[in-house]
Amino acid sequence: MTDTEAVKFLQELHGYFDKPLNSVALRRAFLILARLHWGHASNHGDYAEMLKGLLYAGGPERTLKVDLFDLFKGEDREDYPAIFVGFRDGLRYSKVALDNMSGQTAALDGQSYTRVAKANMTLSHYHANSDTALIMAESTSSFLEGVRPQTMRNMGLALMEVDSLAGPSRVHSSAETVFKVDIFVGLSFNTAMTVTIESHRIKKWSAALSRTT
Repeated sequence: MTDTEAVKFLQELHGYFDKPLNSVALRRAFLILARLHWGHASNHGDYAEMLKGLLYAGGPERTLKVDLFDLFKGEDREDYPAIFVGFRDGLRYSKVALDNMSGQTAALDGQSYTRVAKANMTLSHYHANSDTALIMAESTSSFLEGVRPQTMRNMGLALMEVDSLAGPSRVHSSAETVFKVDIFVGLSFNTAMTVTIESHRIKKWSAALSRTT
């Protein structure tokens, strides 16, 4: 990955900081983090020798595909080696207050609601060699643990934890047999919304009384 490409990804990642979180922002942010990590061979530390042939880049020097699950075909040879990022089972919500209410607006023209959202981000690592697939997953896991404090703070996450790393599983495709190793990252954050009353409000009321005989 060139410095220009890295700066572009960092700028895109920064665009998700200090803003309301949603599922699209989360998976895009983790996709960018994975691409940044796999964009330089020097990022792998003790794993560098085993992973030296795997590089994400924007040009022909790319030897590793890093993308969203949406683009995973599973039957094409060019899908491997690869890392695919996405949600496992989507988002789950839980209550934090009665009827999810958290307050009213200052003008009393709206009601605020909040919930806790939880999710499992899955990063699946594919390679023809099962040991390499395992080391790929361990490298990504170590990287995410290293950037966890900054990512939680900048994105407003209440929880970001690599929960587990699965063992290699064989994936059969028409192209070749490859191995997959998943890591699961537990995420939690607060969601908020405000419902505003749009109908006309009475600002002044008066009545005139007259005596009849």
